Amino acid sequence: MQFTAGTTLRDKKFLEITQFEFVFKNLADILAGNFESDLLVDIIGAIDKMVFSQTQASLKKVIFTLRDSSGDVITCILWESHAIKFLNCYNNFTLGEPMIVLLTHARVKEGQGKYPPTVSNSWCR
Repeated sequence: MQFTAGTTLRDKKFLEITQFEFVFKNLADILAGNFESDLLVDIIGAIDKMVFSQTQASLKKVIFTLRDSSGDVITCILWESHAIKFLNCYNNFTLGEPMIVLLTHARVKEGQGKYPPTVSNSWCR
């Protein structure tokens, strides 16, 4: 970009540009190993099952499974303030209705042995 003596600048609002854009990763791709462990992903699904919660200790953690619209299930781990926020919503959610979770900038961790990959917010501080 080159500015000359005749160049003028104005602030322009572009209302049609969204502030957030999600590129959801298919859970089937993650389960098949089609992911890069150092690339953050967006995923969405319904809570399938609460596996574990630890909020009284110094290290706060919640583990749950997430099911997508195809029926694929993946384990998710939330840490610290994310775990607390999740549990507050989960404990106040109306039973019988699906609880939809959207995780942004989540990290996929490769499975260990017989265990499949997991999704985590462990990169957050």
